[in-house]
Amino acid sequence: MIIAAYPEKEFSELNIFPQNINIAEFHKQCDSERILEKKEKGDLPDDTFALIIFVDAYNFKGSQTYYGSGISLHMVVNRSDLECFLATLKSEYASLEKKYGI
Repeated sequence: MIIAAYPEKEFSELNIFPQNINIAEFHKQCDSERILEKKEKGDLPDDTFALIIFVDAYNFKGSQTYYGSGISLHMVVNRSDLECFLATLKSEYASLEKKYGI
């Protein structure tokens, strides 16, 4: 299983949008203001992350080789939700470590 978080990206690496997009002045202004706010305050609770959770088909019962394909879940989350998820994941993993001696 792979869990990946890409900060400040909303699947921009997929290149599904044309490169020459006309962006409204309002949105350009909002982007500029956001950049200034981040410079002043650092990490913000509503920073966005592209979160990808991938389970390779090799993890399924009966598979015998690495496939490089499988099921994935792609989400865009904010920093506060991601931090909550990570805290819960760490807690659950600690329980697994204790129970199974990992």
